[in-house]
Amino acid sequence: MGVRTASLLVYLSCLFLGVRNQPPSSLCSRCNCSNINATFLEVLCLSDIKEIADVIFANGTQGDLLSVSDLTIRYNELNTLADGFATENVVRLDLSFNKISHVKNNVFSRLQKLETLVLSHNNVENLHPNAFQGLYMAGDFYPLRSLRTLMLDHNSIHTLNADLFEHTESVETLSLAYNPLEVIDTHTAIAITNLANLKFLDLSYTQLSALPKYFLHTPKYIEVLNLSGNSFTGVPRELEEAHSLRKFVFNDNAVVELTRQNGFPRIPTLRVLHLCQMSDLVALDAGSLANLTDLQELYVAGNPRLSRIDDATLSTADATGTMDSWPDIKKLYLNDNQISYINKSLLAHWSTLAELDLSNNPWTCECENQWMVETLMPVYLKIDEDKAKAMKCAAPVEMTSYTFEELHKRNYNMRCLDLYGAQPERDAAMLVGTLAGMILPKYSLHSVLLSIPFTGLLLGIPLVLFCIYSYRRHWFGYFDDSAASFSRQFYRRTNDVYEY
Repeated sequence: MGVRTASLLVYLSCLFLGVRNQPPSSLCSRCNCSNINATFLEVLCLSDIKEIADVIFANGTQGDLLSVSDLTIRYNELNTLADGFATENVVRLDLSFNKISHVKNNVFSRLQKLETLVLSHNNVENLHPNAFQGLYMAGDFYPLRSLRTLMLDHNSIHTLNADLFEHTESVETLSLAYNPLEVIDTHTAIAITNLANLKFLDLSYTQLSALPKYFLHTPKYIEVLNLSGNSFTGVPRELEEAHSLRKFVFNDNAVVELTRQNGFPRIPTLRVLHLCQMSDLVALDAGSLANLTDLQELYVAGNPRLSRIDDATLSTADATGTMDSWPDIKKLYLNDNQISYINKSLLAHWSTLAELDLSNNPWTCECENQWMVETLMPVYLKIDEDKAKAMKCAAPVEMTSYTFEELHKRNYNMRCLDLYGAQPERDAAMLVGTLAGMILPKYSLHSVLLSIPFTGLLLGIPLVLFCIYSYRRHWFGYFDDSAASFSRQFYRRTNDVYEY
């Protein structure tokens, strides 16, 4: 009898759990429901939810969404969020692409397990200070205590209420990207700095050109800051106030030349830097990155006008000026620029790189890049053989058919241009043309006859030099009666190293 009772209890328990975790039929008839695990469901609604609004929102039957932990509602015309949500177990709520323009108070107050809230790609312009208010708790006023990630990107927000994040102090990730902020006014600055635990802040494509003073002083734990796609003409000095900044993304800004004056202030914690897709950037000058003493990853890629990186971009001289120091770079990306030359002293140790990309640059195969053939190519081949083998000469024209790998294998010594970059071997056509111009019949016959002695002199000099040279090389054997003279006529010395 005891065994039968126990079996019945187990059966009833399983039946109860099955009913509890069964998705609401009305909800799943309009949305896609799938099991995350034995306890929670994932619901994706991509169609009109008006007919099931009473299931989703708290003004309907309570408990219909108790088993849902991931709820995504997109491509509806919700316009105004006025009613609270019915479920208390949602961990992730995605309301993007719903044309939401207004969010009333207490809409999310019941979602005490909510960790991620996505309001991206809507029409939100203003948010009431109690939009993210939770339930009242003794000792803490209306917190959304579990919220960690808040996505407000791609809206129409110009400013934030100073008290907007009063109830969301646990937020670690905040995105305001693609909002027309233009400036971070006092109210917006207070709202953001109230997030004491903020670690990731995305302000990309918000039309900013400056940061307010002390903006990064209060949030002590910001590790990642994205200021891409703005109108900065130099690195904001306010970065020096950051306490924990490890990654800075500064792509697609209006910087033309990064110098010691408009470059980076001292940020000893920064390890990852992105300077990519800058359409106006032409140069990184000496000292522009020298204050980043702990930098480990440098991404300078996709800058269509960047042609110069100074030898001392990263290095710092000591107080006496006799010794330089460099950050220990592990990942270096210089691909898709217009760089033709880099100096070996840009980094202290190229051999310790873990990742390297130099592809799609017009590299010059002159002696200034000889170290790349001798020293860098063996390192590059070990890091990324395919990219190393694809590295080609773009100049001079005589070298464009060669790769750096081929030059390395041949122990090739590249020639140097003279002080003014002249290439005498290309001047032959001009000299011949000048000579021909002297004897062309554009003057009278008398003038031509008078120029014959001078022309003969010009032609005779190279002829005499040729005869002297052929004699010394024993090309024809006319002046050598030795036994080896015959074979010398058919012998020509070859060189292992070719120079242009």
